[in-house]
Amino acid sequence: MRFLSRMSTAEKIAYVANFDSNTISVIDTNTNKVSATINSNVRPTVLATTPDHKFIYAVNSCSDNVSVIDTHSNLVISTIDVGKNPMGIAITPNGKNVYVANFNSNTVSVIDTCLNKVTFTIPVGSGPEGIAIRPDGRFVYVANYDHNNISVIDTATNTISTNLPAGFGPAGLAVTPDNNFLFVTNTNTDNIYIINIQTNTLANIIPVNKHPRGIAITPDGSTAYVTNYLSNNLTVIDISNFEIIHTIPMGNGPLKAAITPDGKSVYVTSINSDYIYVVDTAVNTVCVKISVGHNPYGVAIM
Repeated sequence: MRFLSRMSTAEKIAYVANFDSNTISVIDTNTNKVSATINSNVRPTVLATTPDHKFIYAVNSCSDNVSVIDTHSNLVISTIDVGKNPMGIAITPNGKNVYVANFNSNTVSVIDTCLNKVTFTIPVGSGPEGIAIRPDGRFVYVANYDHNNISVIDTATNTISTNLPAGFGPAGLAVTPDNNFLFVTNTNTDNIYIINIQTNTLANIIPVNKHPRGIAITPDGSTAYVTNYLSNNLTVIDISNFEIIHTIPMGNGPLKAAITPDGKSVYVTSINSDYIYVVDTAVNTVCVKISVGHNPYGVAIM
């Protein structure tokens, strides 16, 4: 098989893109200590990990490319040119393709992971930023920040199958593990759209705090965590009834979030305070903060 993990089930590693340090911090989530620092390209923003845990794909927004990092050596092994100002990234569940949202090109680049080359360029709406892939791999969802909608890409053809309405300034996306719902953070209307992606209809709207940006859903699909950039907090949503159950204070400028595979911890980047905040999901409180590089932007966990 192509994807066989080299990691034990006990190993969980968080990777943090430090925007102004041009580095990626490697955090051992068992100790919550930085174990290594990887030199990246100019202005790394968001990250995605391959299903076999062998590679990290890191978006470098100001150099218009993606770095491919070998997680065994922590070295950049390839650099792939994409569109202008890439801001979003996601990898298909089978690990064969990487989708990159290019904010200033209004396109999505499709990278073949066997070749580490762009094989398709897909026109989407204006200002594509957030990107998410259904767990079944059938569709890719792209948040078009300036067009206030979501482009839906059919992965079988790499063409747009439909566009879905969003609020103003959609930025972050997450799909529930059961393939039923897409959560959309609308930064300029301070709410979350929940779209039923079986019917492509709006299921609910949840008001949150100021300028929601990132969103992550627990592996069991029970809970969503939303970063509110201008409120300096994290909204916790019960997905069973779409109700807010907690608001957790964060550092200055919480931006992106990622959840450990066991669902026990949420790692939140605080871009204006150079820290990662770790939330214990059992009690929904911050249990530790970790010093990383300057202006941590994106985070991915394997």
